[in-house]
Amino acid sequence: MYGVALAGWSSNNRWALLGGIRATAQMISYELAMGLAIVSVIMTFGTLNLQEIVRGQGGVWFGFIPRWGIFVQPLAFILLLFAGAAESKRIPFDHARERIGIDPGLFHRILGRQAGGLHAHRFAEQALVAMLLTTFFLGGWQVPWLMRDGFHFPGGAFLHIPALAVSLFASSHSW
Repeated sequence: MYGVALAGWSSNNRWALLGGIRATAQMISYELAMGLAIVSVIMTFGTLNLQEIVRGQGGVWFGFIPRWGIFVQPLAFILLLFAGAAESKRIPFDHARERIGIDPGLFHRILGRQAGGLHAHRFAEQALVAMLLTTFFLGGWQVPWLMRDGFHFPGGAFLHIPALAVSLFASSHSW
């Protein structure tokens, strides 16, 4: 938040300063929703260890529903999804960098390295939100129904992994 406010101030323009302050206020306002969503997941799984949270999402319910956090805490998923979109200033929460009107936002008269740094920061925020959603709600690295010998689908269907790999990569071309 300091970086966004200081970026608006460093451009030596009052409109960019107002845009930076408005973007900072927007960031602060969505921190509460993100924090509540993350705390609810931590309370559900009983640990702060991210690996243990992902391991707690392993397995299935009733033989076919993955035991992911999205099925355990759907409201927290929606909160983190929308708060993450707002935090990274994505549509429809991108009013802090409006180009039309009296206040063009934070990016007014910012060029070169400063603009590149601000855009890189925005994309890093998006990647972080995607990582948090995957870790807390989509099972992390775990794939449902995947065992060591292949996929064991509900209803008894089975897909052997080595046979699939041979059929996909068998060709006359060498890699």
